Amino acid sequence: MLRLELIKGISTKRKSLLERLNIFSIQDLISFFPKKYKDFREFTPIIKSFFMQDEVVIKARVVDFENILTKNNKKITKIKIEDNSATAYLISFNPYIKNKIAIGKEYVIVGFFSYQFDRIESSQFIIEEVNDNSLNYGRIVPFYSLTEGITQKMLRDWIYDALNIVEREYGFKENLPKFLVEKRHLISRKDAFYNIHFPSTFDLLNRAIYRFKYTETLKLEFNMALNKSILVRKKDRIYSHDNILKEFINKLPFKLTSAQIKAFDEIKKDMSSSYSMHRLLQGDVGSGKTIVSLLAMVYAYENGYQSLIMVPTDILAKQHYEKISSLVKDFKIRVGIFTGSLSSSERLLMLKMISSGEIDIIVGTHALFSDDVSYKNLGLIVIDEQHKFGVIQRAKLINKAYNPDILVMTATPIPRTLGLTFFGDMDISIIDEKPANRKKIITKWYTESKINKVFDAAKEEIKKGNQGYIIYPLIEDSEKLDLKSVTTMFDYLQKEVFKDYRLVLLHGRMSDEEKDESVKKLLKKEADILVSTTVIEVGIDIPSASFIIIENAHRFGLSTLHQLRGRVGRSNIQSYCFLVTPDKINEDSIARMKIMCETDDGFRISEEDLKIRGVGEFLGTRQKGFSGLKLTSILSDTKIIKETRDDAFYIVERGLTGSSSLIKHWYDEFIERNKDIIRT
Repeated sequence: MLRLELIKGISTKRKSLLERLNIFSIQDLISFFPKKYKDFREFTPIIKSFFMQDEVVIKARVVDFENILTKNNKKITKIKIEDNSATAYLISFNPYIKNKIAIGKEYVIVGFFSYQFDRIESSQFIIEEVNDNSLNYGRIVPFYSLTEGITQKMLRDWIYDALNIVEREYGFKENLPKFLVEKRHLISRKDAFYNIHFPSTFDLLNRAIYRFKYTETLKLEFNMALNKSILVRKKDRIYSHDNILKEFINKLPFKLTSAQIKAFDEIKKDMSSSYSMHRLLQGDVGSGKTIVSLLAMVYAYENGYQSLIMVPTDILAKQHYEKISSLVKDFKIRVGIFTGSLSSSERLLMLKMISSGEIDIIVGTHALFSDDVSYKNLGLIVIDEQHKFGVIQRAKLINKAYNPDILVMTATPIPRTLGLTFFGDMDISIIDEKPANRKKIITKWYTESKINKVFDAAKEEIKKGNQGYIIYPLIEDSEKLDLKSVTTMFDYLQKEVFKDYRLVLLHGRMSDEEKDESVKKLLKKEADILVSTTVIEVGIDIPSASFIIIENAHRFGLSTLHQLRGRVGRSNIQSYCFLVTPDKINEDSIARMKIMCETDDGFRISEEDLKIRGVGEFLGTRQKGFSGLKLTSILSDTKIIKETRDDAFYIVERGLTGSSSLIKHWYDEFIERNKDIIRT
């Protein structure tokens, strides 16, 4: 690495300032890209300068200057300048500026001008002698993110010197495969660096930006392609029987939607191939993903293989266990549950039954990848709500079998560009259709001052024999946030608002037994309302639940609100979602409430959520270990993402991982990072 001290003007103090911007070397400096550009190729007449409401470039003569002492005893220098259109004044707090200017001489001034005190003036400017090679005007000028003590002029000078040093010491050697450079008509690496900082035309600037977007996105997609090459391997499992599967489908108490049939056909084709499946099944809340995964598990059972389904919570595990058990009871399929809440004796018995093959479908939580769990003939792994599990956790589970088929499910619909980018190591199936008997959930937004209307609506639903939920964001009262807590409000609701009704409480700090008891009461209709935190976001399926009240709804993201809303509307009963917020909330919160009221389409909601929250927050744990995209926009750069995905998979599938220095470097990094998984 070339040291920053090689550049004239970078002292030890300034070096430490640059480190605040994560610039530690000359290579870092030239990779510190501008945040915007301004076209300073033409001079603006003084008379037009204050109309622009932005920085302008003026060429003017210094007519006069004087030093003034303000009322606060501060010395300022007032410089009078003029061109052929008008006169203006520069106000400087730098006492040495008078040593850099001469009366009668022409200068270039870059700054913000305004009209006040019956004159045109600027107190934010730089002034320099006329110079055809200036980096600050007469060209398309870059602007960078700054830190205190560093100016735009400093960065421009240092980056220009850094580019020359790198060219002199190393040269800008091509680091991408020649066939990709030609295929995508990429600008040379040298031209890309010079033109992203100091472009001579906007066309060259755009080509430089494209080159860097392409490179950083190619790295991401290359890692996805390599990851898929690890997970999708030759397998020796044979699927040749589907008679039980067909009988199971015919005996289902409901008819599969066309979207479910299409998704399962894709899954079945993968399972029947000679390569292991690695597929993402995404669908809106209530679209029937679990049934599709169960079809895959029945298919595995018929052909002699075990399946497991891993879910994020004990509550969800128990619900899945009961639902799956009831559906397969006529087919001699043995179902077991394995969670961290099992007693020692229950755990030992389950371990024995799993390893001996006495259980065909195992439902469980993260306990499924514990070191002491071994499987008889595990062929299919289903991971529900995949964003709740980290990469390492999934890898541990996958290593429990020999090249297993993997089906990952999510109820958070993923925008197409995100699917291509961050889930590029998986094939994707989409269930975009809900069962025919489901009615649209009516969503309404109320402010706190009208909360009694919401409670009255809930009481009307209970009188019809229905049930519901009331959600709060906190477990206990917070001094820092003015929010209602679930424990405090449970007592208030039971004693004051719903004293004639039966309420139960549920939150994450309750014991497993207490949680089970609350859910059982709701299932047995021994309770009318479940008062809870977002622990119910996934995992509670009460067909007679017809309303959900979400208090402090502005504190939740769109995806969470949509997931919570999905707890109702799970039968043919007309259901309602009531969003409650304070009277005054910010614009983003207002936008979220309006979107929720407008649509229950999870795919549209996911797009809006991505726009509001950004990629990092939207993805949760998925993006850990990835440094991010500096230039590429997930929302607007779909074309580049598609191109780099195609190119990355081409490289990996044809074994071209050594086709250039950069590709080989990425490959070596990937192998080192995943050596434990690769070894197994």
